[in-house]
Amino acid sequence: LSPKSGSRFYGGFQGSETALSQRNPATYPTTLDGQLSLKHVVFITRSALNVRLDGFRIVRGRANNPSNGWDGYGAGVFVDVSPAVIANCLFSNNVASLYGGGLFLYSVQGAQVQTCVFVNGTAGHGGGLSAYSCGVTVDGCSFVNNQANAAQSEGGGLHASLQGATVLNSYFAGNSAYQGGGVGLVQPTAASLIGCTFDGN
Repeated sequence: LSPKSGSRFYGGFQGSETALSQRNPATYPTTLDGQLSLKHVVFITRSALNVRLDGFRIVRGRANNPSNGWDGYGAGVFVDVSPAVIANCLFSNNVASLYGGGLFLYSVQGAQVQTCVFVNGTAGHGGGLSAYSCGVTVDGCSFVNNQANAAQSEGGGLHASLQGATVLNSYFAGNSAYQGGGVGLVQPTAASLIGCTFDGN
């Protein structure tokens, strides 16, 4: 899936709804499955501005070719430069050899990650989510059993480098890394963790 500017994608419909407010992603999951063959289940390019991805299960992406451009980054969703909102999504069993098993944000200003769950993701850094040179706000998200597995890995659940992140009311449990099992912040210019819970990382 490669969205165009201004695209809004919503999952969670049974099929008989007549309004967006009637959807229920928990009861009627909409799954985007990479089947361990897609490098990025969703790729939001720098030319696609203000995309919203809301209410999906994004599973089994596999970005495992680090020698070929971005093919080792963002197995579930890769966002390249463009502002985006990722909301109410479940990221599960995504694997990236380098950064961002579930979600990778590259040089994005004003990205919003809201009420998402990252579970069983694996990457060299940021098994759940990795934000590189980004201004990102993560709000109400859960990071559970994610792993960063590089030799000196950082951020099992969430990894943020160079510009840091604002992380609000989020939960980190059972994540692992060489440094920062729950969250790894690398040379942040600004970083805030407010109202977060850490358990067994």
